[in-house]
Amino acid sequence: MPHRGQGLDTSGRLLPRDGRVRSLLVAACAALAFGALHQAFVTRAHPDALYMDSLRLLYQLQEWQQGRLSFVELWGLGSAHRGFINALALMANVRLFSLDVMLANRMTGVVVATVAFLLAYRLDREPFWQRGRWHPRRGLWRAAAALAIAGLCFSWAGFELFTLDLGLPLWTKNLCFVLFFLAHDRLLRAQGSAGAGQAWTALALAVAGVVIVMFVGMGWSYAYAGAVAGVQLLAAFHDLRGGRRTGLLLRCVPLLALLAALGWSLAQGGGGQGEDGHSFAKLFGTLPRMAELSLYALGAAWIGVETLAQRGVPLGLVPWLGAAGLVAAACGIASRLRRGLYSGSLVPLYLVGYGVLTALSLAAARGDGGPMAVMASRYYMDVVLFLVGALWLWLEALASGGRTSPAQPAAWAFLAFWLAVGAGLALTYDREWKATPYRADAFRAMNQALRAGVPDEAAARLLQSPLEHARLGAGILRERGLALFAAEGPGGGCEVRRAGGWHAAEPTGAWMDGAAVLAVPACGCALVADAYLPEGFAARRLRIEDGADVREIAMQPGQPARVAFPVLGGARQVRLSVSRTTVPAAEIPGSGDQRRLGLFWTGMRFECVPAGEAR
Repeated sequence: MPHRGQGLDTSGRLLPRDGRVRSLLVAACAALAFGALHQAFVTRAHPDALYMDSLRLLYQLQEWQQGRLSFVELWGLGSAHRGFINALALMANVRLFSLDVMLANRMTGVVVATVAFLLAYRLDREPFWQRGRWHPRRGLWRAAAALAIAGLCFSWAGFELFTLDLGLPLWTKNLCFVLFFLAHDRLLRAQGSAGAGQAWTALALAVAGVVIVMFVGMGWSYAYAGAVAGVQLLAAFHDLRGGRRTGLLLRCVPLLALLAALGWSLAQGGGGQGEDGHSFAKLFGTLPRMAELSLYALGAAWIGVETLAQRGVPLGLVPWLGAAGLVAAACGIASRLRRGLYSGSLVPLYLVGYGVLTALSLAAARGDGGPMAVMASRYYMDVVLFLVGALWLWLEALASGGRTSPAQPAAWAFLAFWLAVGAGLALTYDREWKATPYRADAFRAMNQALRAGVPDEAAARLLQSPLEHARLGAGILRERGLALFAAEGPGGGCEVRRAGGWHAAEPTGAWMDGAAVLAVPACGCALVADAYLPEGFAARRLRIEDGADVREIAMQPGQPARVAFPVLGGARQVRLSVSRTTVPAAEIPGSGDQRRLGLFWTGMRFECVPAGEAR
């Protein structure tokens, strides 16, 4: 039994407990340092606009809440991206914070810091720091490793998900993956007989795996399941060779559960067809191109895509960077297998497997768009885990073998690798920091487009959303007083003003004279009202002049007419006139009303639904 003040490392050797505290401090300081830098970035860029998929999801979420979309339909929207975490995060933000986009982007930094902390802490607790003829200034290397992990996780190469509210659930997805990897690693390396503790751990991981696949992982569940399966197979092969058969089936339970969940999810789709219509036969026929594009995806973890063009770095260098990472990872894995699979944590093996499989899936699903499509900023959060795993494994190989002398080529190669990664990080951070004022201008323009109701295709392109989805989302924001309309409350200031030719308002509506004007704001939704001519009044024609749209409606006594004013993209005045008016005192016996009455208008409202769709 360890004495007080001591703990056990992953190989069962005694380590001082104060080493654990030191590891906590190193990992926490690295995560907090880059977390603070991230908050400065968010403050400077001020990403407070709702855009991209969030606008579509906001409408779909409202449809589900109002019973027009089932839970299964909401879960299955997006084909390969089945899940509920994005909708859950958006729903929570709407209900608790009136859809505070800035808050979501700041909270993304908290989740990224947690991921960086967990990985840095686990690396700092590796037993190789205690073995071999490692550099005497071990503390500096440990701090550098923690800073490298935090710097990579927070790299602004992934700026897109740092400025999009859905970056919060997507990074939460990564956090769930990392937590599962950490727990599964402990299960696979557990020593002794398969007792109740291991059984409960296996059961908990099985439940967690199913939840992750069904509700969290979305399109990344395939790479996640593949990484877990790969490490599980390595561990099973190692255990069988070493005669460690006790509890082998128990340790397979989590994998079997998540694979069953993944299989059921796949069965809900089109079988051999991917989300972009790619058949498996077509994919296998393009394997060489897929391999090339996968290297582009992995290389994008080294430097931001926009930094490449701004710094004049040739695009052709990117796949070579990806290949260098693969070589480093392969050398690290080979070294680990020579020393023994359980000579260190299995976490870097999960990270490498997940990153490689993600790159392959990007090449398969997005490869038609060429290298830039698979290198998009939104995919950085996943491929960066590969680079973290590669650095981890190579560092472990050098440390465990004591090859740190300047005369050792491996040490020089590792130093060059480390410096290249650092240079890419530095260039990316520098470029993105200088670009933040321009990004802030872009977000201001996005909010102006939302406030104007997304008037045209140019505004929709700015919001990176189809025009219909953008207008639906903008209408819901205004209607419910969300995001940029939160301070104005429901309706978002989207109120029609009677500008002239109207009698005093009554409890249910207002009468117009022979001619009247409506001042209609830019709401992005169709204005709808009901015009009514009471029994006893003479029939008449209503003329509507709404910009270039001029039309007439025949009005009959006792028959209300629903009048719709379409979305035209800007504030305007609508002119209404009738072919005749009625003075009740002169035309209706017993009436003392001396007003000139044209039509009675009631139920004036904005309806934010697609044209032709029933509310």
